[in-house]
Amino acid sequence: MRSPNALSVALASVTAAALIAAAAIGFNLWRGGWWPFTVEVASPLVPAPQLDNEQAERYSGVAQIREDSACTGWLLDTQADGPAYLITNGHCTQARNLLPTEVGLDLPAESAVTFGRGGRASSLTVKAKRVVYSSMNGTDVSVVELNASLPRLRNNGIEAYRPAPQLPSGRLVDNVGVPVQGVPAGQIAPRIGQCVTGEPVGVIELGWFFDGAQAVDCPGILGGSSGSPLFDRTDRVVGMITTTTAGATAAGGECWLNKPCERTESGARVVPDTSYAVGVQELTGCFPDGRFALADGCSLPRPGLVASAVLASVNAGTDTISAELTAPRPTSVWTGVAPLTDADACADPATYERTVAAGQRKTVIQTDLPTAEGFYVWCLQDVAAPDQPARVVLQRDLTPPARTPRLSVEQGKEGVRVQPVFSPPELSDFRIKYGPAASTDCADTAGYVAFRRVPAFIPADALPVRFCYVGADLAGNETPVFSRDLS
Repeated sequence: MRSPNALSVALASVTAAALIAAAAIGFNLWRGGWWPFTVEVASPLVPAPQLDNEQAERYSGVAQIREDSACTGWLLDTQADGPAYLITNGHCTQARNLLPTEVGLDLPAESAVTFGRGGRASSLTVKAKRVVYSSMNGTDVSVVELNASLPRLRNNGIEAYRPAPQLPSGRLVDNVGVPVQGVPAGQIAPRIGQCVTGEPVGVIELGWFFDGAQAVDCPGILGGSSGSPLFDRTDRVVGMITTTTAGATAAGGECWLNKPCERTESGARVVPDTSYAVGVQELTGCFPDGRFALADGCSLPRPGLVASAVLASVNAGTDTISAELTAPRPTSVWTGVAPLTDADACADPATYERTVAAGQRKTVIQTDLPTAEGFYVWCLQDVAAPDQPARVVLQRDLTPPARTPRLSVEQGKEGVRVQPVFSPPELSDFRIKYGPAASTDCADTAGYVAFRRVPAFIPADALPVRFCYVGADLAGNETPVFSRDLS
């Protein structure tokens, strides 16, 4: 047998070294979530698969949290032998009762938290002790202290996770949540779906701003998925689901509840079948000695200015918007309005036009809204704490409702109960009238009254009747006149 010459040995060594280097590079890319191929993503309205046995152990620290409704949360690794903390969305706890500019501290909790809910591993339920932090002011985060210690949960086989910086776009992550919408009771369990991260965007929903949210294409983002963590390849949490456009009504209602929109240079747009995750890197530094504290190293939003707009959407008939403003201490507040498209408007001194006084007692302040149709941001900046301005979403809406109003009709032996169906913000109010079908003219404006959400009852002996109705959106723009003959 011929002995290998020096050249072949050298080539073999180079080839082996190259393969080892390529493998190392590939592994590091995989750890970073980089993936060069298109990922097939199932519908966001179809539940993702349940965890297998290995995944159930790996993600045992993902829990269902239930109070008024169901959400998902995850156990935080504080790297200390202190209390156990569950991280979830602000809107899953007390922040849903706070104003969009508000931060809540040390709030009561009545939640039940179940790890391994419906999974193959044994489940464990603990009570929430208190909500130590909750806010939807630029983020959507609640920190819930559990009635258990972190060592106790670890001894029961529950994993805890550390937050990590948000991933760049185009990275693979795993979303683990406990959806309940459309899931049979016996199949409610932790589920896992693979997603690809998109570009960071500013998201607006109702009056909330979610700064630097991550657009993701996760499957199965249904009711109950809120607060579900996104894991990187090393099982660090890089974000958690806050909202989605999956299943949103097609016509109208942009930037409203359950139909969030992205802020762009040209306006606000709704991206269909897209979910959004808020970052969790702000939690780093919030647990010195294993206990929550808004310490210097904690970058979560602090309590500050709180503003409540009396009317946030107007048509051509109104120019002035009012709000009630409070501050933690007596101070002066800069105020100004800018287009929502300007992401840095509240940090720009040119935005502010005047100052108002504020303190712990509510002060009513006002501003004028530009005449052009679109969304605006009302910036309120405490001169003593300029790094956290309060922001209020305003809208000049000059467009009639895009949704066609419909009626709910219940026929009985004694008569008919009828009422128009609300669908805010597009159908937020109604005017109605009704009378004999042969003589009632719906085009005649006389006789209309405001509908007070009490169904109209029409006795059987009064039929046939013509029921006339006109819908209006939140700004007061009206639909055409609609009618229906009831017999």
